[in-house]
Amino acid sequence: MYQAVIVDDNPLMIEDIRNSIDWAAHDFEICFSSVNPLEVLTYLEHNPADLMITDISMPQMNGLELIERVRKINPLTAVLVLSAKKDFESVRSAMRQGAENYLLKPLNPEELAESVGQIAAHIHERSLVYDAYGCNMLSYRSLFVEGWLKASLSREDFIYRARILGINLEMDNYTVVCFSAPPDAMPGKENMSRLFDYLLSFFVGHFICHFCFESPSNLTCILCSVD
Repeated sequence: MYQAVIVDDNPLMIEDIRNSIDWAAHDFEICFSSVNPLEVLTYLEHNPADLMITDISMPQMNGLELIERVRKINPLTAVLVLSAKKDFESVRSAMRQGAENYLLKPLNPEELAESVGQIAAHIHERSLVYDAYGCNMLSYRSLFVEGWLKASLSREDFIYRARILGINLEMDNYTVVCFSAPPDAMPGKENMSRLFDYLLSFFVGHFICHFCFESPSNLTCILCSVD
């Protein structure tokens, strides 16, 4: 079972989220909930969670700051944002910080179920990548490349992470190349693994390359010439 936490300053909303969908049907269980984001932070510092559902406007700490702090604890935690229409600019900021999706209040159970299902599928794909290629494909660098491709990082965070990783963002040009194999065919996955090994050796001395597996059968490369 995947683990989910909920934070909203309205306890009735928390109960609504709990009872709106069949969480177990999406391989999720609610492991913690609170009206106080500081309590959620304390919990996440000691307990892993796959998904956090958070309100934007809360008195102790707004959802944007909470997302930023949770990302530092565990960058793999998926985030689903709850918002009123008046908070749309905040929602945009949350999406730039890597939130998977946002839902408007009052809550629509069908939209919640669809979003949770998509997040569960994404988490499952990441676990398949881990099983197929090892922990290196879920490294800080790989997560940065994923955020780069999906434009899910804020400008400040993007520049900061690139600097840490020694990635030069001022190259003359970049090329994005996507490779795909049949997702349900074992030879396809094995060929993708061999392709990855080949690209690593072929690109050396010719290109600076950054890789990201979106799934075991989908590999994306960001390339720039070393000349």
